[in-house]
Amino acid sequence: MPRATNYKTHSARRQKDDEFYTPREMIEAELAHYNAALFRGKRILCNCDDPDRSEFFKYFADNFSALKLKRLVGLRFAGSSLPFFDNMKKADADTFRAARYKIPSDAETPAYQVTLSADKNGNPHNAGRCFLPGGDTGGFDDREGKKQLADCDIVVTNPPFSKWREFIAMLTKSKKKFIVIGNLNAVGYKEIFPLIQSGKMWLGAASCKGAFVRPGGGESKLGFAVWYTNLPHSRRDRKEIPLTAKYSAKKHPRYDNYSAIEVRRVEDIPADYAGVMGVPLSFLNKWNSAQFEILGVANSARWIGYECLTRVRGRAIFDRLLIRRAGASADWKECKDLSRRSTFGNAGGFVYVAVI
Repeated sequence: MPRATNYKTHSARRQKDDEFYTPREMIEAELAHYNAALFRGKRILCNCDDPDRSEFFKYFADNFSALKLKRLVGLRFAGSSLPFFDNMKKADADTFRAARYKIPSDAETPAYQVTLSADKNGNPHNAGRCFLPGGDTGGFDDREGKKQLADCDIVVTNPPFSKWREFIAMLTKSKKKFIVIGNLNAVGYKEIFPLIQSGKMWLGAASCKGAFVRPGGGESKLGFAVWYTNLPHSRRDRKEIPLTAKYSAKKHPRYDNYSAIEVRRVEDIPADYAGVMGVPLSFLNKWNSAQFEILGVANSARWIGYECLTRVRGRAIFDRLLIRRAGASADWKECKDLSRRSTFGNAGGFVYVAVI
């Protein structure tokens, strides 16, 4: 991947530069792989989305009747850099807002929600904007966001990069179904890898091809962006990876400080090797669990300063999934030793293993 692409993603986390808006075609490409029955009678929450601008909200609003949704909710974050356009008269707002909501003054950047509810014919009824009470930012982790999360069935959104860990933690704690965008490198997070390994979360069906839209009208291509979900889709059960490569000590060097071989590309996985292999995180896009089991993930942590676990001939290698042919056996003494020395922190330098 181009170095600049990865830099943009890490920069977004560091600077909380989180506003990367998802284009409609990217959303449609992913959701086309989900059975419409999954959404029938469900309450959909887009909790990181300005309902007047978000293509997530618009997609479900446009397909509300076709999907037979029960409810759709979108929340606008008060800290959004998008300008607020008041396209309705304030007098009209009094007809729908509850007593605890208030109309913001012209000087305020408002937080509000829009709710579409199915009428008796299954068509969407839009009550309009409900402005949130003072102090509620409209963020997914604020009062209204938490309330709506508790009262929904499926969350579909592009959460902020800087709060992605917290966002997934809230979803898993609340046991909600979801389809969200995140960084592929998140597979190596200590909170995320166990979900992947145990089959409680997996990658989506489509790639995030194309560019995300910035508030000012520009575009950004985030090459490490992928879909994460816990809903079944048409590409969930992937075919076995055709293995044509042969093991070569030169092509598949062993790690300096770990008992496994380095496989730089998925297509280089040797057909005649049954030991532990380190493969790129992109392996998950082709993973067939009946063919390979995922044992752990090793993080190089070269930007942190920890001792690198994945190093070949003195050179640090980026994050690697540790895999093995399904049903194969291995000597895990090295893994046990590494596990004792490792501290589970927020970033790399650690290896998560299923010690057998």
